[in-house]
Order: sequence, then structure tokens, then C-alpha cells
Amino acid sequence: VYYNYTISAGESSEDEVDEYSTDELGAYTNPNIVTSADYLAYSATTALVIESNGGALTDLAGNNLITTLPEPGTANSLSDKKSIIIDTDDPGVTFSYFETTLTDENASDALVSVNNTPLFIRATFTDSIQIDAIPTLDIDFPPLGESTGDITAAAMSRTAIRQYDYSLTLIDDVDGSLIITPSALDKAMNSLDENRIIANDLVIIDNTEPVFTLLSPDSNSFVNNRKVSYKLSDDISNQYKSGTITWTRVSGNPDPNSPHVVNLASTELSYDTPYENITLTNGHDIEEDSLIDGTYYSISWSAVDSADNTSENIFISTPVLYDTTSPNVQLTYSQYVAGEGYTDTITATFTEKVWPAPQITVDYQGQFNDISPAVDMTLDSASGWDSTIWTYEAVLPGGEENNGTTYVAINAM
Repeated sequence: VYYNYTISAGESSEDEVDEYSTDELGAYTNPNIVTSADYLAYSATTALVIESNGGALTDLAGNNLITTLPEPGTANSLSDKKSIIIDTDDPGVTFSYFETTLTDENASDALVSVNNTPLFIRATFTDSIQIDAIPTLDIDFPPLGESTGDITAAAMSRTAIRQYDYSLTLIDDVDGSLIITPSALDKAMNSLDENRIIANDLVIIDNTEPVFTLLSPDSNSFVNNRKVSYKLSDDISNQYKSGTITWTRVSGNPDPNSPHVVNLASTELSYDTPYENITLTNGHDIEEDSLIDGTYYSISWSAVDSADNTSENIFISTPVLYDTTSPNVQLTYSQYVAGEGYTDTITATFTEKVWPAPQITVDYQGQFNDISPAVDMTLDSASGWDSTIWTYEAVLPGGEENNGTTYVAINAM
């Protein structure tokens, strides 16, 4: 409130002039003007008076209000607390995430699985939030919409100025986006501006374990090297952290260095590349890495994706014979001397199992009846399909040019 009075030229009212004084420069001043120092000020500590004619201010226990005020102008006096802020701006919020613990090194890459539980959700607001109206979160697990695991009105905890945290237990068997809908009021009771809610749909849940297909060596196979083939499944993140291929002895010759764990290089972990008959980068440098000739192994395949899902060695080829010794073969004939039209059964008995089928060529020394190019032999059913014994039924040709010694050649692995 201001008191103003203007003296016009020619006026001489004594009362009016007496209300003014002059400063040292002769300028008029008005002692009744209220300055900012006087805003909401009271005159004394006893300025608050409760009339005693039956009125009173009491608390719930019936105690009368203490009417003694702080000294004018001191801390906690009314004039000291005169700042009044008018705030009509809706606050905003930005979300960040941490996996398993609230530390900088565990800041989330926004790709998580049940293996990363708990997921800490941090909300940083642009304005101070009502203390008695704690921010809450509605949490929508995939798929979008009402589904198992969804949480309503989860109360956050204040951890710093304008900062609140919530610990979320992740669930298994879901894949997709995690959607967070916050609710909060600032101190002026303004609700959140939906256009200023940032990163509330950033997190992707991936609970799908890696899958290996197109495996080689396959079960019940024979190899003389460590080349492998495989393909990794498509992944939400399209990335894999690590992978191993492990050779473990199951029978045959002793292998004191079993198991042989080979770590896949980053170039061997692409989800969109079928790896065919490759020699792995690692696992061939020292003698301890060497496989033993004549030993049967199981081969297990494992990978970990960017969401920490692991295939847990569920992909296994067994048994696989590691064999670097060349086989020997003995040939026998059902007829050692025979004529035109007879069937001569040629039996090849190997010193070890061979696969694929060995191939045979027969040279009768004529020009037209030779068995060439080579053809596959047949497993001997009478021996119980033992792959060390193979047969071929040769029908002998006629003609003078085919008389004499017959030459047989076998090609096998």
C-alpha cells in the first residue's frame, strides 16, 4: 500500500505540506510510502492476538495456539518467508536404468532378461515433487496391454533432490518392450506433461535363449580334423557376447587334457552367418589343445547373447570319433575264377569304420565293360550293418578282351 499526495503549483495547505519533508538536496520525500522491506512485516512479537471472548485456536489435543511470533525481520518471521512462487508449468521426467545394482558400471544398455533382475528404474524430474504424493509407476510387461506381471501404482523411493528410484523384479518367458507410465505432482500440484516424459519405453526384454542349428560334426560321425559348421539363431539384439565349443572325451583312447574348451572369436558370433566347415580362430595353439587319435568325444555348443541368455550346452553331438590314422582294407571274392555272366561278390573289410560309403572301380582290361567312374559299395547286412565291411556285386562281362586278371581299386575315408 502506498500513500501519495501531489502538491500542485500555488497550493499552500499547511497540513498537506507538513506530511512531507525534504532531504539534504531539498527534494520532497513521503514518509508514508511502504517499501519492500515492509511486506508482510508485523510490529512486534506480540502482534498476533486471539480475542478472549470465547474464541480460541487449539490443536486436536485441546492445546491453545502459541501466539508469540519470531522477532520481526529474523529467520522464520513472516517477512523472512514472504517469497511466493506462482508455478503453472507441468513438470517433465527422464528415466534411466541400472541392472542388478545401482552403480555407474551397471548402467543398463536397455536390453535385459530375467538374468538381469532386479532392474532399477530411476526417474529424474525437472521440478520438485510433492513430498506427501510420492511418484508412482504403472509398468506394462510385454505383450502390450494387460498381461501377466503388469504392475499398477508402484510407489517410488526418493533418493536425491528431484530423483526417485524403483526396484523392478523382471519376469521370464516374455519378449518385447517394457512400457512405464509415471504419475507425479510438483509442489504447485501440476501433473506431468506427457510430452516431457523421456525414455519410458526404452527397455527391451529378451528372454529367448540362443539356438544352434546346422551342426557339424553331427552325432555318430567320424572326423580327422577340428573343422566345424553351425548357425546361430536370430536374436532381438542381433548380437552375441560370447560362445564356446567344447570337446569332451567319452570313450576310446585316454585324453588327459579333456575337456577342450574353444572360445569363439567375435567374427564367429554373427547371427546371420551360416559358418560352414571352418577352422576356429582359437584352440589350436598348444599341445594341450590337441585331440587324441582314436578317441570318442561329445561336442557341446553354447552361446551367451547381449541380454545374458545362455544356451547352457544343450546342443550336443555325440559320439564323434576323432581318427587321424588311415584305414587298411582286405579284399575277398566269392569267386576267384569265373566266366561270363557270373556274379562275383567283392567284400572289402576295413581295419576301422569308414564313412561315407567307400567307392570301387573294376578294370577288366577290356575297352567297354569296366566299372568306371567309381560307384558306391554297400554295407554288409549280414555283418549287422558294421561299417567296417562293405560289398559290391560285380557281374562279369564276356569277350576275349576281358580274359585275364581283373584289377580292383577302393577309395575310402
